[in-house]
Amino acid sequence: MTFKNVLIAAAVPLFLAGCGGAAAGGNEELSWRWMLEGEPGSGGDSVWVGKHVLYPSDGNGGIAYVSGTGEDACKEFRYSFDGRRPAAAPLSEGDCLMFSVPAGDMGKGTFIGFDATLGGDADSPGRYRIEYLDRTGWKNTGITYAGSGDISTGPGDKDTYQYATVLSTFRLDAPPVDGRLKIRCVAEGGSACDGTAMKEGGTVVFPDFGFVAAEIKSLGTREPADTLRVLMLGNSFTYFYGSPFMLKEIAWREGLALDIRANLKGGQTFGDHLSLSLSEAAVKEGGYDFAIIQDQSQNPARYSSNPEKYGSVLENFKALVSEIRRYSPECQIILDRTWAYPGGNSGGFGDYEVFDSLLADGAEKMAMSGEGTLIAPVGEAFTECRERFPEIELYCDDRKHPSEAGAYLKACVEYSVLAGKRFGRYPDDCRLPAEIAARLRSIAEDVTE
Repeated sequence: MTFKNVLIAAAVPLFLAGCGGAAAGGNEELSWRWMLEGEPGSGGDSVWVGKHVLYPSDGNGGIAYVSGTGEDACKEFRYSFDGRRPAAAPLSEGDCLMFSVPAGDMGKGTFIGFDATLGGDADSPGRYRIEYLDRTGWKNTGITYAGSGDISTGPGDKDTYQYATVLSTFRLDAPPVDGRLKIRCVAEGGSACDGTAMKEGGTVVFPDFGFVAAEIKSLGTREPADTLRVLMLGNSFTYFYGSPFMLKEIAWREGLALDIRANLKGGQTFGDHLSLSLSEAAVKEGGYDFAIIQDQSQNPARYSSNPEKYGSVLENFKALVSEIRRYSPECQIILDRTWAYPGGNSGGFGDYEVFDSLLADGAEKMAMSGEGTLIAPVGEAFTECRERFPEIELYCDDRKHPSEAGAYLKACVEYSVLAGKRFGRYPDDCRLPAEIAARLRSIAEDVTE
């Protein structure tokens, strides 16, 4: 099910999809999401250009903006739209992205999940640190992330338009100030995304619909007993509605902290990820317990239908698995078996059932070549849900990409494979209605038993 809330104001022509405020399903934690959808109006009548803020999806008290720091706190930025993406410039060292949300009763020891998808251009800052404000001042969380420009750190067309995917969790040492939780991403290091010295001219960009631009969630004070390091490489089938953010949230509620490094870019194959600079950097970090990898949506079916013509699908899979294990020798590989869909004449295969069968067969053959690779049967879960609960819409309007419910189902299946156990008594609904979330979890459990 897709939830779409429109800010009812003539001055705000930008649609915002998703939910903010108190989380659904009986969870008492507070959460805010920025997910941008729709065509912006002219520069003069938008809140981003006029007021220099972005509201979360339901406008519930949170804002995001760009700021200077120290002596440059009042620095003026140029606010614009890059296509449908809100952008601001010029950024230089010390400038930051700022998020401010109501703190509720967050106290000392509260864990905060801050997840975001952020981009820029080649001149934008190459590294950011994440800080939060308490009564003692700005506190460094110790978390940093690499910025992403039009060309990240490598040459060629394949290396363009990579967004930085940030999945972070930190603990408050003291309560927030004046009833507001403020989090900022501060440009540091002096280098731009293209490796040259940082100039005052870089642009920061929030992505449009499909990606979740940012999400902030209070996770309570209970610390999970176990932590796993997870690598995620995929494309739009993974990033739609922030499915990795959901996976992290679901696991936390179940007592498992996931330290996730991800690179997600639309349309990418395993061969593409072998040459994407942010994917290479993530793989080379090493030390992963699990890697969840997802190929282009038709590739396993193509390989199954014609192994000779599409032999590169298998070879690229094997090469990527080998590269991951080169830096993480004990890493357990999980191959996402993606879903069939009705859009595009069922992916060009003409029939949903044929497409589904080919995807399953192709994924199984790939996994068998991957030295103990596990399969996350997301496609099987989609088919099961279509049969048992046809009223749950798993697809977006294009009849291909996942809806919010589809993204949640994917995350539930991946969690079940990672954890190897059923959900506990108080699972996380990730803003879905409790009844729908429960049905989707039941399917995830059934297909992974």
